[in-house]
Amino acid sequence: MVRRIFLAACAALLFGCASTVHAQKSNVAPQGNTATRQRSSDSGNSELDLLSELIIYTNRIERNNNDIDSYNQRGIIYAELKRHAEAYNDFTTAIELAPDRAEAYGYRGVLNSLIGNRDEAMVDYDRAIKNDATYYEAYSGRGTLHADFGEYDEAVADYMKAISLNPSFPNVYYNLGSLYHKLGEYTEALGYLDKAISLKSDYADAYIQRGEVYYDLKKYGDAFVNYHRAIQIDPANPEPYVGRANVNHMMEKYSDALLDYSKAIELNASHINAHRNRAVVYYRLGRYEEALADFNVILAIDPNDANALSGKQTLYQKLRN
Repeated sequence: MVRRIFLAACAALLFGCASTVHAQKSNVAPQGNTATRQRSSDSGNSELDLLSELIIYTNRIERNNNDIDSYNQRGIIYAELKRHAEAYNDFTTAIELAPDRAEAYGYRGVLNSLIGNRDEAMVDYDRAIKNDATYYEAYSGRGTLHADFGEYDEAVADYMKAISLNPSFPNVYYNLGSLYHKLGEYTEALGYLDKAISLKSDYADAYIQRGEVYYDLKKYGDAFVNYHRAIQIDPANPEPYVGRANVNHMMEKYSDALLDYSKAIELNASHINAHRNRAVVYYRLGRYEEALADFNVILAIDPNDANALSGKQTLYQKLRN
């Protein structure tokens, strides 16, 4: 059975992070069939590579329209290309061809999670587990759905079942760490995140999440180290730059904070938290025009953003004085 990284790492179900007093934190999330939004470790595949694979599997299907694995693999590629309707159709075809197999239900469950069809995702995960009681990724994915619904006991039970089936699956430890962080149980969160990292030393999202925990504990040195390590592993991800910037912000190292917020914005021009937090730093430094520009970017994305509206009003008062 082929289970590509899509099932293990692509389902991102955001819990959302509470803001701190000075800075809103980066968007790090518990991950569906693993954990978060985890960035796929093979996401370096270019669109051209994916399109080449797409042609291969399409040709296989044209030669044999009962090729279940090719439907699954093509569906995964469509999902990675964000062609969700086509991915859904391929997974559904695979299910219709082999309704007693588990993997297509798992893939479709991930996809339904990604596009917000959580009730349908739950049905898919239930059926995947019914068809294959050893399908640990499906337990992890279902656990994340339970967590998203606020059903924390059920989430922990599913995560623990996944661990019992595969104690070397790092993503489920990440999920547990993320959940306990959300619940404010920091010791448990750190224990599970430590385990995830021990199993996967280049697990960037786990370092980011552990940085978030240390940040909430006001252990800013430890938070900085974790964000920095995440940047070394995944320099194209804006989130650890925001995290490291928040640490420097709290430590009043404003120049360093501005560099990292700006890098996050370079990587994702629509990153609202990076714009918002950079605006706060600009404000603290008396650079009101630059702060106003960041708030205007936020309002272009979300005209009803209350923080940006309030900040803009305050800046207008400052600029009139």
